[in-house]
Amino acid sequence: MEQEQFNIDWDKLEMILEKPEQERISLVEQLSPEEKKALDQVLQLRTDELLTGALQINTGEAWKKTLLTIGETPVRPVRGIQRPWNRWAAAACFIILGGAAWLVLRPKPDKDAQELSIQQGLAAHMPSSKVQLITAAGQTIEVDSLKQFSEKDGTTIQQQEGTMTYQADKPASVNGSNNKGNALMNTLIVPRGHLQSLVLSDGTKVWLNADSKISFPVRFNKQERRVFVQGEVYLEVNSSAQWPFIVSVHQPGHDFQNTPDAEVQVLGTSFNVKAYNNTIYTTLATGMVLFRPSAGKPMKLSPDQQAIYETGSGTSALRNVSSEDLTSWRNDELVMNKMSLEELAAILERRYDVQLSFSDEALKKIEYSAALHLTPQVADMLETIEQTGLVRFSVKNKKITVLPYEK
Repeated sequence: MEQEQFNIDWDKLEMILEKPEQERISLVEQLSPEEKKALDQVLQLRTDELLTGALQINTGEAWKKTLLTIGETPVRPVRGIQRPWNRWAAAACFIILGGAAWLVLRPKPDKDAQELSIQQGLAAHMPSSKVQLITAAGQTIEVDSLKQFSEKDGTTIQQQEGTMTYQADKPASVNGSNNKGNALMNTLIVPRGHLQSLVLSDGTKVWLNADSKISFPVRFNKQERRVFVQGEVYLEVNSSAQWPFIVSVHQPGHDFQNTPDAEVQVLGTSFNVKAYNNTIYTTLATGMVLFRPSAGKPMKLSPDQQAIYETGSGTSALRNVSSEDLTSWRNDELVMNKMSLEELAAILERRYDVQLSFSDEALKKIEYSAALHLTPQVADMLETIEQTGLVRFSVKNKKITVLPYEK
């Protein structure tokens, strides 16, 4: 085996991979079987380094056969091969070898003189707004500065390590209401660029994604537990068969006082609600929920099912999904299954409080299937996406433009 390695002309193989696509394909066809085998192993090594270093690939059952696809082009799982091949930059293109599509590393294109590198252009980028709590008295508190606060009914609110907890040590005066019979309501606003978790007075746990809002009673009454949400939230509801939990779902910009676009009723379960851009997604992880759209028939969901409701047309559908993948955002993970770049851009805009525009509408249709770790800084995420070799990002005056990858 060592003699075989010695006879391989590694410079020749590197030269082939630096050629334009059509010439590269022709040259690969002229390689000897031994050279093709060597190139095959090289590509395994470089793909392995790219995926393990930049894309944190999920090893669950759904990803065992295909680790990464761009559109409809599969990339084979890889094995660690020790080879003397380390002179390429960390950007990717595709080459067909032995009927398989492989990621190949190639140098990044030169930046325009007026463009900054992603890291330079987005250095120390900070969201423009902060998480806010609006109390029953109408007081607005920045959650970052909140350590402990008491509502008018004596409920204690504590903020620690990104989680706000409501503790009602004393019984409510009128079934969870103040002495006027009106529930004390709080509203938590999570703007773009932030995440926040919350423990309600009944023990229910709530995670709010970026650009989301929840309004809820400081203490629930004895008849029902009802909260009002916009954006995306994941809930683990404290079980109580005689105490139904209802989520009123509203599209962004709709007043919580108006009729909700949909409702989700649960007894004890964990589920995700996502309401952006006139579409409501309800995904069940455990237990059972009843999804009631404002128009159309109610749908009963079982675990790993998702209800989709289009608020504009009033149409709804039910499909099987992986709830673990779709709720991975709580753990700073993004699992994509043929996700369009347009949808990915919208997620990044909310998550990091940035704006992305496309230089070409066709770029929006590029599809990705992978599992990414959502890094604290958007610059790191953009550099990871650039490594697919399909798009690049221009940063000028903090504005991000998606451009075709330049060969």
